[in-house]
Amino acid sequence: MLLSYEPDKWSLSLAVNTWLVVGAAAILAALLAWRWCSGSPLGKEFELDQAEFGIGQNKIRFKPNLTARQTAYAIWVELRVCPRSSL
Repeated sequence: MLLSYEPDKWSLSLAVNTWLVVGAAAILAALLAWRWCSGSPLGKEFELDQAEFGIGQNKIRFKPNLTARQTAYAIWVELRVCPRSSL
């Protein structure tokens, strides 16, 4: 990995070996797959039931209704790829 800065050209460059990036991506993918298949997917520690976005002076709030939540959960259960471990 090489980091260089040229103040006269206002440029900052970072050169990284391709195998380093591929290896880091493979390790990250393996960790995410292991965590997902072990029965504890990312984000299980909290639940999001509404979202609020601020646009300028206004705010928009999204809140799902109960029927949509139950339908989404049923689809998620049917499409889950890795079964939960019984350990």
